[in-house]
Amino acid sequence: MAASAPGGPVAYSSAGSCSNSGATFTITSAGGTCTVKYDQAGSSDYEAAPEVTETVSAFALPHCVVPKLKGMTLTAAKRALKAHACSLGRVGHSFSPVRKGRVISETPKPGKRLQHGAKVSLVVSKGRRG
Repeated sequence: MAASAPGGPVAYSSAGSCSNSGATFTITSAGGTCTVKYDQAGSSDYEAAPEVTETVSAFALPHCVVPKLKGMTLTAAKRALKAHACSLGRVGHSFSPVRKGRVISETPKPGKRLQHGAKVSLVVSKGRRG
């Protein structure tokens, strides 16, 4: 029970892929349907309100699977990270025989499965020294 209205307190309940504590609902599984119900019993002055039921779908966020970025430009690497549900972490620069502006290493390594939006740090070539 939570909010009070002229007809008395409103009772909240849930079923399926969610739970509730009063009027706060929480998705409990990474996919499925959550059914939310609202009831108001009424009072001596008001009749019971008709039950209201709503249904919502829950979807899991995709995991970040670190793509192979070595050899890409920083712009291309940023696009690839976004497409793989990852985000850009720290970007360092180092002299290297690899063409200037190209990714020479990444952390974590390609293929690593991480939570959605995890940061991937890159080292970009400054070109040859001297």
